[in-house]
Amino acid sequence: MDPCERNTKNFRRHDFVFVGEVQDKFKRSKLPNNRETLQVLFNEIQINGKTINDSIWHTTKLIVPFWTKISRIPIIQEIKIFGKLKKLYEEWRLLKKNRLRKSASQISKEAKFQERLEELFDIARSDALTKMENEEDKQFLTQQRLPGRPGTITQRKDVKLATEECALLLKRRRSDERKEQRKRFKETYEKRNSYVQVDQEFGGLLTTITSLELRT
Repeated sequence: MDPCERNTKNFRRHDFVFVGEVQDKFKRSKLPNNRETLQVLFNEIQINGKTINDSIWHTTKLIVPFWTKISRIPIIQEIKIFGKLKKLYEEWRLLKKNRLRKSASQISKEAKFQERLEELFDIARSDALTKMENEEDKQFLTQQRLPGRPGTITQRKDVKLATEECALLLKRRRSDERKEQRKRFKETYEKRNSYVQVDQEFGGLLTTITSLELRT
């Protein structure tokens, strides 16, 4: 079975080595780096208990507005973002699997991965800077690609509105998730009650049959 198709309900917080504490949302001042993207992905895994693929898709949906609506940067297709994030996750998973090995190769791979975690999770199109017309947006993308991601998302009125829209989108997604969880709980509860009712009716039937046998 593809490890990305399995259910993740048994994931524990300390499973997420190298990455640190999980986060329930992206920071609004900068474009997400690789560490922040994995932190949000792992938060989706812990909260929803869905497959890795479902969690990657959900994280993809969350990250897109930061690029297109807030920063107005042309990005690659969502299916390619999914592939990029899945590749990053698989790299983390392999390092985690071999983390007890103390070979020079393993130590070197872990060090390089830790460095890459601070780099921008770059989903811009290869010709993004050419396509973009606003010089401020171009400068922002260029800065975010530098070590430390200097600069912050500009606070123009349209950017503030887009940020509020992203917050509303996230709130709606959380609300939908809670509704789905309540729905699953209700279905499980009703199903369990139906089993109890059948069991009680069957028990009553056995009592009646036993009583009739004794009379005869």
